[in-house]
Amino acid sequence: MEKWTKSAGTILAVATMFAAFACPQSSAQTSKLTIEQLIDIKHPSNPEWSPDGKHVVFTWDRAGVANLFVANVDGRGQVVAVTSFSEGQIDDAFWSRDSQTIFFPHNGDLWQVAVSGGAPKPVWTTPTIESEMVPSPDGARVAFVRHIAGVPDGDDHKSELVVRSLGDGGESVVAQDKVSIRRPIWSPDGASLAAICRESEKARTFRPRSGARDPAGTPGCRPG
Repeated sequence: MEKWTKSAGTILAVATMFAAFACPQSSAQTSKLTIEQLIDIKHPSNPEWSPDGKHVVFTWDRAGVANLFVANVDGRGQVVAVTSFSEGQIDDAFWSRDSQTIFFPHNGDLWQVAVSGGAPKPVWTTPTIESEMVPSPDGARVAFVRHIAGVPDGDDHKSELVVRSLGDGGESVVAQDKVSIRRPIWSPDGASLAAICRESEKARTFRPRSGARDPAGTPGCRPG
């Protein structure tokens, strides 16, 4: 509880400090806050504690552009920007098991950046849009939804639930749906996945298998 209080306090203090810099004190002649000053205020959100308990990564959004920052839990040192994108959003970030790497979805792909600094780089890139990325409990795999573009209504499938290894990049298609798949979540032991299938409007559970699978043999999201 004490560490959580410190990390939450760190984020709040940093946000307050940045707001103070972004909105400088008005002069005696000017007392109104301008639109430009309001846009410059960054909004912190989505804090995630590193597994070793030493850092908190969080998102700062400025005028619809999101970037990641890292703060020390003990409150020492400066908050460090680990990304500096000029456009786009960053969804929920998550840590590697050794607390040395931060993974985050950006523009439909999974990216990574070292907590010590350096240029962010994609873990993989694909021509399709992928979203709702969720790490497995052991941190070795990522489940996500792949959106298939250009598929007519009622034909084939529009979404795939995919599991991909962060080690060797191998992936398997766990399920398909003609409409969409939403909110994948791992079981605590990492053996199963649950997701909401829009075709049936029901939650289904699946057991990922290692290695690639033939799409023709992949289960759909129809009620069993």
